Amino acid sequence: MTLNNLFIPFKNIFKARDFSLYLSLLIASLLSLSFSSFENNSLVGAPTITIESSTAGVSDGSTTNDSSIVLVFTLSEADVNGSELTEFQANDITVLNGAISNFQANSETEYIATFTPSSSSSNVETTIDVYGYSFTDSTGDYNTDSEQFNWTYDGIAPTAAITYSSSGPYTSGQAVTITATFSEPIADSPVPEITITGSDGLSTTASTNMTKSSSTAYTYTYSVPNETGSGAITITDGTDLPGNNVTATPTSGATFSVDNTGPTISVAVTNNDDSSTINNTSP
Repeated sequence: MTLNNLFIPFKNIFKARDFSLYLSLLIASLLSLSFSSFENNSLVGAPTITIESSTAGVSDGSTTNDSSIVLVFTLSEADVNGSELTEFQANDITVLNGAISNFQANSETEYIATFTPSSSSSNVETTIDVYGYSFTDSTGDYNTDSEQFNWTYDGIAPTAAITYSSSGPYTSGQAVTITATFSEPIADSPVPEITITGSDGLSTTASTNMTKSSSTAYTYTYSVPNETGSGAITITDGTDLPGNNVTATPTSGATFSVDNTGPTISVAVTNNDDSSTINNTSP
């Protein structure tokens, strides 16, 4: 509805010179136009701002192990440079559990900045906001609140506890199922590998892919050799979903023993003639 159109319905009222009725209808029409304009934002014109990340794999609500991420702030229209009240600046960005750096403009409507979480050795839930009245457009309209950007930094490496299908020491010919139970879900790729480092006569088993039983459990079947000694297990190549490498040394059950040494017998022979004793030990 235009202002000119407001007068068309009132031609007969003008002729009747009923100006009080005309005034009431005019006010009602103007209010209707005004509220309609506020609803579709055609008169308000408040600029908006969106927050995204250009770092691969990072989006609102995601969890990654990136040590820092790049944020992109996109304005619906250009801000007014030259004043802290009208220009979009780094201090207009409100963050939780992190810090903003390297703030710069890419264009009149796009700004970028680096966001670094407050800790590099734990899980950190972060938020980024730009609140209303941080900057204005060329007509003096202040911006509205942005949608909050949420990102979780995961810097904790997964660990594994080792268990066995039977108790040792183990002997030649046994097939022992070794299970690694991880502290959190493990990515399908790369596949976790097990290495058994032998000592005291037990040979070493080279790194071998484990078999997935669930998102947190992988197994390996160990064929016990005809040797004697100790084995020490390490887990490599696996990562959690954000990409942290598994801790190589298990939290428990890392060592086992193999014993293929047969029993021995000791025989003592006494010669009564010269009182000498002969000892013989044999398996």
